[in-house]
Amino acid sequence: DVDDPCVAPCSHVYCCHCIVQVLLSRPPEWAGSCPLCRTHISVYNLRNNGQLLVEPEVQNLWGCVFVQYGKLGLASYHFNSLEDCYISYDAAPETWRLDDGRRPPSKKAWEEVSYDPESRIFRGVIRWDPTFHGCREWLYRIEFSEDFAGITGGEVVSSGDPQATWTQSFLAPWIHDWERHLSYLRWTPPPTTIFGSVFVQGTSYSSVLEGVASYHFDSPEQCYISYANAPETWLLDDGSKPPRQKDFELMSYEPSSRTFKGTINWPQGFDGAVRWVYTIVFSEDFGQISDGKVQPYGSRGWPMAGQHFGNPSGPLQLSASVMYYVRKPSALAASARIKQRFLASHVEDEANQPAMPAMPMEGSPSRGPTDRSFTRQPRGAQGAQGTCAMQ
Repeated sequence: DVDDPCVAPCSHVYCCHCIVQVLLSRPPEWAGSCPLCRTHISVYNLRNNGQLLVEPEVQNLWGCVFVQYGKLGLASYHFNSLEDCYISYDAAPETWRLDDGRRPPSKKAWEEVSYDPESRIFRGVIRWDPTFHGCREWLYRIEFSEDFAGITGGEVVSSGDPQATWTQSFLAPWIHDWERHLSYLRWTPPPTTIFGSVFVQGTSYSSVLEGVASYHFDSPEQCYISYANAPETWLLDDGSKPPRQKDFELMSYEPSSRTFKGTINWPQGFDGAVRWVYTIVFSEDFGQISDGKVQPYGSRGWPMAGQHFGNPSGPLQLSASVMYYVRKPSALAASARIKQRFLASHVEDEANQPAMPAMPMEGSPSRGPTDRSFTRQPRGAQGAQGTCAMQ
């Protein structure tokens, strides 16, 4: 007998608390495989007392737009209806040209469209006359996540003359693979404030860096730095680990200049500093931290060597004094229902769990103003400039 049972699509039964704990460690899909038969399970297909644990906030493909690099019109995919699906080239670089020298059209409609809502698989064909980089036809198979947060599978098979073919695969944006692939997230309108956002280190979002000195701005009253996934080597001056959540104090936010100010106090000391004073300036679209600084102070009140925030969209500076932060895409944020249904109820259990081990990464993330900063090139940095058939 199982207390509070959860039933999977394969009919296997689990303790709801136990299986949810496992799935909560696997954002943003909140999914895994049945331990007994390997059937796909997630918070979206498990049932408790006959009811789904969570229903996705977005349950239909139609009306969704998917973008690469967060940009509309950069070969973005628009799914208005089965009869109206197209690729947008409104913001395509000048270098993207058809083989006769003309720019690609603003909208390029898919043909022979089909969509299976059960498997969430879309199929369609794009035909080019004149050809595009030698390609005459692109054959698409696109698979979407259960909550339509992103494209998780599929491929584009392009063909040209004489009958040569090339294949490029889609990979979920939250899976980090340095091989060339297509990466698309569901587009959401940019926010109008910092509150409700998470910012992580790097020049493009990486889920493995959430909880590695990431900045969380839940509300004007609740802003903090998360060390939930900090490396084991990050220790306070008394040898203890930093807390999973370190709250900002003396906070203020000026909407007109998009400037946040706050203080982090370390009574036990962190790399010799007892206080960090932050000034953080956000970009106009709130997609990244574009300017600002962190000033540390020692136990006698004297200022120490600090760091400043660089603009991830500008020239990158490989310097220990520069930090880069970008916003976690809204499409990857857990729905409010998941947080309310599970995260709050298991916060005590989570607090008692050891921090997740640090993942391998290029460089080293910054733990604070006295540590070296983390920089990395955006995943697939040449993707939007490469073979247009693969866009």
